[in-house]
Amino acid sequence: MRRRLLLLLALAAWLSPTTPSDADVVFPARLLVAEIERGAYEVTFTLPLIEGRFLRAQVMLPPSCREVTDRKVEQSSAGITTTWQVQCDPPSLAGEAILIEGLLGTQTDLLLELTTLDGRLYSVVLKPSRPGLIVPSPPSLRTLAGESLLAGMRRIVRTLEVWVLVLVVTCLGFSRAVGSRGIVVFTVAHGVGQWLAGRNGLLISAQLPPTFLLLTALVPALDLMRGDDKLRGWMQPLWLVAGLLGIVSGGSQPETIPASGLSSAEQSIAFVLFTLGIAVGLTLVAATVLEIRRLLGWRSSRVARTIGYVAGIASVGFLVQRATVFVFVPTGMPRAPVLLALLAAVLGAALPSVGTSRRGSALLSFSMALGVGLALGLVGFSIPFGTLVVYGSLFLFGFLLVVQKPLPRKIGLPLGALAVIGHGWHTGSSMAANVSLPVASAVGAGVVAMCVFYASFALAESILSTRSRGLLRLLGVLTAFLAVVWRFEEYARWYDVQVATEAALGMIRLPLLALLLLVAAVVVWPRRQRVLRELGMETRTTVTHWVLMGLALFFIPIGTIALANPFFEPSAPRGDDARRVVSRVLWDTYHALNIENEDELYDRLALSVTGDLLADVYLDSRRRLTAGTREGAVVTVRDVSVVEVDDSARGSDNEAGFSYPCRWIVTARVRHLQHVHHRQNIYSGNLTIRVDDERWKIAGVELTSEERVVLPWKPT
Repeated sequence: MRRRLLLLLALAAWLSPTTPSDADVVFPARLLVAEIERGAYEVTFTLPLIEGRFLRAQVMLPPSCREVTDRKVEQSSAGITTTWQVQCDPPSLAGEAILIEGLLGTQTDLLLELTTLDGRLYSVVLKPSRPGLIVPSPPSLRTLAGESLLAGMRRIVRTLEVWVLVLVVTCLGFSRAVGSRGIVVFTVAHGVGQWLAGRNGLLISAQLPPTFLLLTALVPALDLMRGDDKLRGWMQPLWLVAGLLGIVSGGSQPETIPASGLSSAEQSIAFVLFTLGIAVGLTLVAATVLEIRRLLGWRSSRVARTIGYVAGIASVGFLVQRATVFVFVPTGMPRAPVLLALLAAVLGAALPSVGTSRRGSALLSFSMALGVGLALGLVGFSIPFGTLVVYGSLFLFGFLLVVQKPLPRKIGLPLGALAVIGHGWHTGSSMAANVSLPVASAVGAGVVAMCVFYASFALAESILSTRSRGLLRLLGVLTAFLAVVWRFEEYARWYDVQVATEAALGMIRLPLLALLLLVAAVVVWPRRQRVLRELGMETRTTVTHWVLMGLALFFIPIGTIALANPFFEPSAPRGDDARRVVSRVLWDTYHALNIENEDELYDRLALSVTGDLLADVYLDSRRRLTAGTREGAVVTVRDVSVVEVDDSARGSDNEAGFSYPCRWIVTARVRHLQHVHHRQNIYSGNLTIRVDDERWKIAGVELTSEERVVLPWKPT
């Protein structure tokens, strides 16, 4: 009877319906009713300007409400806003109707939001066919408790990845006490993750927790399939693994039940009961799996191997399905968190080989260094040549994994800490500059990196105990290769933007520091090795040589000097030279608009725009960049790229200038409070340039078309 009850509870939680969540949309027509004192409400009614006329609509509040202040009207180019206060008796509006007269016959949707002193929020979109809201009564405590508890159970029981993981864990021989402790820690960590995410302190992609759950189950499933226990240490200690998985799972899904109409106290009750439902759901899943194993044969090795095959096949199948999401759906994933996770993987794999065996202390040290780096990036701290630290550290630790010759502990640990701080800074600064909720995004990237670090550390320990290091070498090869590829990608941009452009402008960029390092590498190369070997004499190693060669490779753009090209003859640029010259003057012009100080801005613009055009370019470019943005938005130019230049320039001398039909794209970041998005302004027209004060400058702009496109994340 007890077994059937467990199965029925799990099935009920699986099949029970869910409530869809509403999307967050900005409406030009809004009615905001906010309780400011007991029974006193402030009403803010905004109507848009449509085809030069304001929408004629009126607010109809319940008869129990009377106006106590005069109406204050403010008009702008976007619409008209009316504000006043009312007093209602009785103070609660539950069961009362709020209506909008005048929507019928229009195509305007209106957002109605009612907030009360106890934290209740009612939000609904009113349509011409449904122009009102009857304020619902508060839910009963019994209804609230039942919905919250069931929602938490449903969150777990409906997650197939949880079933796969629990199926594997039950076969690893953990005691009931250890399993119960794991459930408690997972539940608490899940609640902490949800609490942080609900307060915009943590942001994790919903695709990551299922992937982590499947990977955690896959490794011991391989053991069960082979019938050995070489990799079972991957799940120990179980409480720490459960805590990491719990906070990632909670941080990716901050919602519990729909908060609309719930007071602050009721939301807290719902959160606690939802978290309790998580624990009940995990207990149900574990009990169901144990019951199934008991029916099949509790201690049979054949059953354990079969379960290993089932869990392994399910894990691989679900992982492939998850991978297709990233392949076929554009995610706009920023590179900085990926680089951080990759560093966490190689560091976790490298630490066991230098004698670090305490996973908890290693994870704590990693998280502390990462926290310092993220904080530095989020506050805007500047690190010179930061990407050199990022890619250089990836190459170094990846190379060490390949050769399986770890650095001495006194050198490796400080270098690892500096690398973590550098990557944390890079991630924090990228988030601060490019995404909405930068703190939450940075913390989410840090939590994911901690999970990757711990998993890599545990797996490396297991692999080292089996003396099979091929997987570690493969990780090292992949990391070092990607570091070099990404670094050369930076070199390609550096060459096109600076080296080739300066060559078109009559300058030569010389990588002095890289050449000096290359010469030093040649000097320290051991000579006459064959003669010394035949004489039985000791030869010097080539480590210093290869270190200098690597430094020369990564330091190419650093320590360069610009020299005048004595063979350069100025003329109208053609081909790629025309594109690069036009790109440089446009880049300098638009980036000058990021300067807040007006005097400094004009001085910078004067370096790329002729004097007679300076004021016009400044005013027109400002207007076009900020067109369509909300009041208070901050627009920052991030990139300027020329996609097309017709090098059949009109003009035969520098005095009149050379005119090029071209098309260029200006990518700008638009920040509204916490919200950030990127926008492209795409221009076509004729651009006239000429040499003024020994510099190419814009002498004329004639636009023929302009369009705007809103973008997701644009990596920097």
